[in-house]
Amino acid sequence: MLSIKVLSKTSKEVTKQIREIESYCKIYDKTIGNIFLDTSLNFDQEMNSLFLFYKENNLISVLSIFMPTATMAEISAYTLPEHRLKGYFKKLLDEAVKELKKFEQVDLLFVCEPQSIDGKAAIKKMGAEFHLTEYSLKFKGFSNDPEKQQLTQITCALHGAKKLFVFKRDRGA
Repeated sequence: MLSIKVLSKTSKEVTKQIREIESYCKIYDKTIGNIFLDTSLNFDQEMNSLFLFYKENNLISVLSIFMPTATMAEISAYTLPEHRLKGYFKKLLDEAVKELKKFEQVDLLFVCEPQSIDGKAAIKKMGAEFHLTEYSLKFKGFSNDPEKQQLTQITCALHGAKKLFVFKRDRGA
């Protein structure tokens, strides 16, 4: 039996299920990013922002919306590799779009790491366009020597960066 659950907040049990899928997919796809589950930073904290796809009461796909403003929603998702290419992400995205239609005009940003071949293929299939690249930096702290502080910042930016692609698609597209 297939079912979709839509939530505005997560529980410890659901968070554990999501993190298990995330961990498995990160190993499979060789990615590092985490799905954003903190709804307190959404511009509307009561909006439904978690979409869960279950098969036989087992979570197999998850989609999260991070919406810090009324006009932009970041979409992150994971589907277990053995359940990909079966339309589960599309069904979750359709549910998410229904939720986002409550707001006037929302641009969708799909978060996808460059190593995720399946993720990039799904985004391409939807017709989304490359919008920007974000970097995740690891900061180890400044030197107390003022002359070395600027060098520390530059070194951090050059050597600690991990690439993250963000693709954009208008809600109506």
